[in-house]
Amino acid sequence: MRGPDHARTASVGAGDGRVDDLPRPEIVASWIRSEQKGLSRSAAARPMSWPPLSDSRVARAGLSSLQTVEADLAGTAAALVLADVHGRILHRTPTAREFAAVLDAASVVTGQSLAENTVGTNAVGTALVIRDLVTVVGGEHYQERFHDLAGIAMPVTDPVSGRVLGAVALLAPAGRTRPAHVALVRQTALLTEQRMLGLDAEAQQRVLARYIAAARAPGDPVFAVSEQTFHAGPAATRLLDGMSHEDLWPPARDALTSRLTAELVLMLPSGERVAVRLEAVEDSGILVGAIGEVLSGAPLLPPQPGGRVLSVPEFTRWSPAARRTATALRRAAEERQTVCVVGEDGVGKATTVRLVAARALPGRNLVGLDPDEATPDRVAVEITAGSPVLVTDAHTLRPHHVLALVNAARSAHGDGWLALTYQGQPDSLDETALGSRAKVIPASPLRARPQDIELVLPSMLRRYAAGRELRVSPAVVDRLRRNPWPTNFHGLEAVVAEMARNATSRVLGVDDLPKAFGAILRRRLTPMEWMTRSAIVEALRASGGNKETAAESLGMSRASIYRKIKAFGIDIDEAVRD
Repeated sequence: MRGPDHARTASVGAGDGRVDDLPRPEIVASWIRSEQKGLSRSAAARPMSWPPLSDSRVARAGLSSLQTVEADLAGTAAALVLADVHGRILHRTPTAREFAAVLDAASVVTGQSLAENTVGTNAVGTALVIRDLVTVVGGEHYQERFHDLAGIAMPVTDPVSGRVLGAVALLAPAGRTRPAHVALVRQTALLTEQRMLGLDAEAQQRVLARYIAAARAPGDPVFAVSEQTFHAGPAATRLLDGMSHEDLWPPARDALTSRLTAELVLMLPSGERVAVRLEAVEDSGILVGAIGEVLSGAPLLPPQPGGRVLSVPEFTRWSPAARRTATALRRAAEERQTVCVVGEDGVGKATTVRLVAARALPGRNLVGLDPDEATPDRVAVEITAGSPVLVTDAHTLRPHHVLALVNAARSAHGDGWLALTYQGQPDSLDETALGSRAKVIPASPLRARPQDIELVLPSMLRRYAAGRELRVSPAVVDRLRRNPWPTNFHGLEAVVAEMARNATSRVLGVDDLPKAFGAILRRRLTPMEWMTRSAIVEALRASGGNKETAAESLGMSRASIYRKIKAFGIDIDEAVRD
């Protein structure tokens, strides 16, 4: 089987150039990502920096699902693995002694990471990246220690929000997987999602009952929040100034992790702060929610001496979640406190930093650094010169490298400011690892702030309208706001781009949405897949629907374009008519 070296050579045009000579596209893409991250193919497993959350919903539901098949797999050369959203192994079912030794030698053990940005191409890590079922066999693995293995993995998604929470995988010796294994993985992932719904129902009944008991009168400033829900009456809603579930659950969860009650100061979207009293709601000793009371008798706390409320005017009309992130960033910038903005890909982390830097450090050019360019010496030089510095994609760096950048900014004698963006969920970067050196600021996903969609549509339309004046109907706005947008603004922009290119009138209606709109969202296409689909549609249109000509113009094989046309739901007749 061809390996990563061959894929890399062909991808840069130094090989024979035949696309058919390469393995499956998803494997090639994963090898290239692994190579770009500078991963070693012969490296041994490295220690975990941050442990997995063994009491998370996916851990509890997934462990129960895996235990239903443990007895059947125990004597065979196959094992099921449950991993969290960061690729860290939560559980591995028993297996035959000889195969268990193979897994141990490859460090496929509880607590170890199989994230693609840590160990390269493998079933668990790659499934979490592409958000779909994937099979990786033998030499398709990026690192040599996995070459004796085959893996089939399926992401586990939140049955309510659609967010990827982890993955289930079956591992076997290379060449020993069977079609029935694919079905087993699918069924185990589905069972895990169904059991999460059961856990949610029990937990939410408990939270709701506590909330009803606490809110004895309509004017009580009481609220309840959990991982899935948020309840608040008019009084609490007014005092919280439009704060959302995404604003309230992370700080409440953190405050109550090791205690039953806590008092906490929250920053409102306006930049003011308010105090709340929290009480934990537990189920079998596990935190499932919080009851909060806004301490309305206490005055709002000014964010800075003199009562000056910081704001970012560019976000005045945006959602409370977006304003909260921007306001927290501006406060940190004014105080020259290093920040790490954490959120999913495509939520606008870097854009928000750029707008804040222009407000907090006017007249100074923002210095943007890719991970490869970000060295402690470079950061120190720019901070000393008084420049704001943005390091993007810090999640691709090792923890000690991130700490070195933060320490360089703290020790530099200058008036600059350092901000980093980190792709993941807010709990993917342990704040204790940074200590007091940097502030971790979450950026909410687009599905948590759908009102922001309408604000970005005009600029997106102008970008792709080729000088035409286009707008979308209210029905389209409503339809867009009701979708989960797993790829955030990237997916939204791809839809708007296709609508703009195909527009036949100035006002775009629901019929102008791409035909595969709903299907693509359900498949959770990555931004690269959206771009690939748009390129294929354009090539088919230019070739009059001739698939061979379109494939040649894109540098694809006929087999590849046939597969992608089917996978992306492309209607050739419709593409040609448009």
